[in-house]
Amino acid sequence: MKINKSWLVSVLLICFVETLGHGMVFSLFPVMVLGKSSPFFSSEVSFGMRGIYLGLVLGATPLARFCIASFAGGVSDRFGKQLCVYACLLVGALGYVAAAISIKASSFVALVCSRAVIGALPVNWIFVSASVNDYSPADRRGACFSWLVAASSIGLVAGFSMGAYLACQGGPEISFAYAAVFVCLCCICAAVLFPSDRRKQVSSSPSAVCKMGLILCVAHLLFRFGWSSYWDLASAWWMKSFAMESAQVSGMYAYSSAWKFISSLFLVPLLFTKIPPMRMLKGAMLGLALLIGALFCVKGSWILWLILPMQQILFSMIFPAEASLFSSLAVEGHEGSSQGRLQFVESLGAGLSPFAGGAILSFGVAAPVLFGGVIIALSYGVLRRFGTSLTASIV
Repeated sequence: MKINKSWLVSVLLICFVETLGHGMVFSLFPVMVLGKSSPFFSSEVSFGMRGIYLGLVLGATPLARFCIASFAGGVSDRFGKQLCVYACLLVGALGYVAAAISIKASSFVALVCSRAVIGALPVNWIFVSASVNDYSPADRRGACFSWLVAASSIGLVAGFSMGAYLACQGGPEISFAYAAVFVCLCCICAAVLFPSDRRKQVSSSPSAVCKMGLILCVAHLLFRFGWSSYWDLASAWWMKSFAMESAQVSGMYAYSSAWKFISSLFLVPLLFTKIPPMRMLKGAMLGLALLIGALFCVKGSWILWLILPMQQILFSMIFPAEASLFSSLAVEGHEGSSQGRLQFVESLGAGLSPFAGGAILSFGVAAPVLFGGVIIALSYGVLRRFGTSLTASIV
């Protein structure tokens, strides 16, 4: 079996555009919510309260993704992944349009609601990941998952760069409008390239897979909660501690994503031929926890230029390793349900973390960073303690 080239182009494009839109708007939220010239809040609103509002707007998308992921995998197994991909792309485009309008109208409630609608867009990771089993050989799946991360990483690089430029040219709502256009173009390309796969679900039950993957789900929930607590609110730390502006924050995220792209494209596929996925996963989690702790050991913004690349190299190993483990656990005909569990857990962790991190901001801008590092260390502890039984169940 060879890799289906038209499928590969379509899924790489979907991953690229999803993160392109995310990158175009992500770094704008701290400025719009925490900045003195916020279009939503008066100067009387305290910094701690604004941190809670920031957590709300950041958490709306992953929480909506969490709700959809609970049933999206099963829907794709029943009706096919192609139809689900179209639906999520179109709904996501509408969400970006609504967000642009809400910013223009200075309505924070409408912005949060539109962010929830955008949550349909990253649900495509379920269908894309599940399709890896259908259109690639077993010995190349680890590399395929890594290529998906590479496409998403270069999308973030382009998104952060474009978002900062567009925001300076015409206001933050322009970035949302362009993101909607790119998603619509992606939908057209997917209609041409993504293979049709409408089929009925097989009768075998995936319940045994749930039991075998429980340890992995718990570890990933903790990891995603910790990583998002750190990474989503790191920009607030950079702004306060190093006096960074919006363009500088976007540049730092773009710099980090560039390293993630390089690692996902070249290093991680090579490592999959040498290191088992479980060992790679545990090593990456431990390394990330230690590197976050290292940020507190040195003063000055120069440490970011050294630590962030190493963090992104390790982070680029997480999804391919976990997706490969879930793929090996999947029952034939239930690939969407299997990958849906991974995205369900990831969305829950990513959705809850902004609320916790936003509240923790009241203790200081570095508090979410420290909190995230501790939770990531805990996720490593879960895999170290129980990972042997999970590996045995896969074999």
